[in-house]
Amino acid sequence: MAVLCAHAAIEAFVNREAEARLPTEEWMAPEKENLPQKWMSLVLRLTRDELRMGQGLGQDIKRLEADRNLIAHFKGVRNRSGKPEFRQPPVAKQGGITAVRAYFDADRAGVALHTARAVMADFYRRIRESPPDALRPLIDEEQRGR
Repeated sequence: MAVLCAHAAIEAFVNREAEARLPTEEWMAPEKENLPQKWMSLVLRLTRDELRMGQGLGQDIKRLEADRNLIAHFKGVRNRSGKPEFRQPPVAKQGGITAVRAYFDADRAGVALHTARAVMADFYRRIRESPPDALRPLIDEEQRGR
């Protein structure tokens, strides 16, 4: 659940900031992109900073998007022939949903929440503005954790 919520929070944040700061026609195409591209587009348009998806926070956002997609687009676990298979109830020794649950543990949830806070903190640092009061506790917590 934390992965889905963190992804949704970042996407809503990026959309809100873009809609408030950019002309509608400038945001129409990037708004339809995946989250990592959307975030890069926003930062580039506001700061002229070109971000790299393969490192640092960009890598974290890509990983969060991949994790979100694993959950949101789950198609079953592949059997030996490579075809998706659904089992009820899941059999731990053969994989199934048990393997998916094991992947998304408390550590993964913490990483997802850290990524959401880090994106927001990074954004306000790049545009040289203070975050709104509602976000300040989240961002302050992220900066203390560095």
